[in-house]
Amino acid sequence: MQIVRCNACGWIGKDSDLGLLREDDTEYCPRCKDTECLMDVEHGCNFDSQEIEKLWELLGEIPVDNNDQIEEDFLGFPEGTDKLDIWHWFDERYPDGVVRLLGKE
Repeated sequence: MQIVRCNACGWIGKDSDLGLLREDDTEYCPRCKDTECLMDVEHGCNFDSQEIEKLWELLGEIPVDNNDQIEEDFLGFPEGTDKLDIWHWFDERYPDGVVRLLGKE
């Protein structure tokens, strides 16, 4: 799953959620319709708390195998990454850590 952020309005989501202009196949932000400020993001980018919460929500859509490894690329973490490694990434970046994120589910 490729994650995209709109630097015009702050929307963050899946690339599959982007709109597409029919006349020239240009992708646009589903919130503000901007076409110029879309950016693919990875785990090396900086995120605020609201963006981390949205990313946590998107992580919940990623299938995990019986060994707790993700079955799709996510935020620059390759398929086969242990889910707990990604949880540690969230834990380091979110105030009060993963425990707080788990409480939001």
